[in-house]
Formats: sequence, C-alpha cells, structure tokens
Amino acid sequence: MNNLNLYSETVSGYTAVSDIFIDEYVPSANGDFVKVYLYLLRLFTRKNSNLSISSLADTFNQTENDVMRALRYWDRSVLSSFLTTTITSFAVSL
Repeated sequence: MNNLNLYSETVSGYTAVSDIFIDEYVPSANGDFVKVYLYLLRLFTRKNSNLSISSLADTFNQTENDVMRALRYWDRSVLSSFLTTTITSFAVSL
C-alpha cells in the first residue's frame, strides 16, 4: 500500500486556490485530476495528514491507478514546482 504523508506549518480553516491554477491548469486537466489536486491542497492546510492511495481512491470512487495517474500528471506539470512554492513545507512519499 502506498501512503501519502502531508505536512504543513499552517492551519487556516480554508483552502485558497490560485487564480493561475484556475485560469491556466483547470481548462486542460482531467476533472478527476483536478479533484485529487484540490483535495490534496485542502489536506495541506491540516497540521499533519496521513492517507493512503487506497483511501484517496475510495474518497473519489476511483481506482488506485486513477489516483496514481492524477499524481503523476501533476508531478509532470509545471504546477509541481508551483505547489512547492505555494505550500510552506510538505512531503509526499509514494
């Protein structure tokens, strides 16, 4: 089982989504990939969140392969570096 470990230094109670993400990435991304990204972004606002690829797949009624495909999509995009500069501190281990 693959686990995701998310770490953030802030707890805010809301999830800010950049206009750049909406304008530049949402139109061309698969809708399921966007859902995975937004959910992970939301989890970054929690102090520490641990979840599995399996539980993430269950959350969205997707397969584990679907979730991994979404993670690989965002990892290959320029957005991957955008994520690291937007979030103060995080670690994702697959």
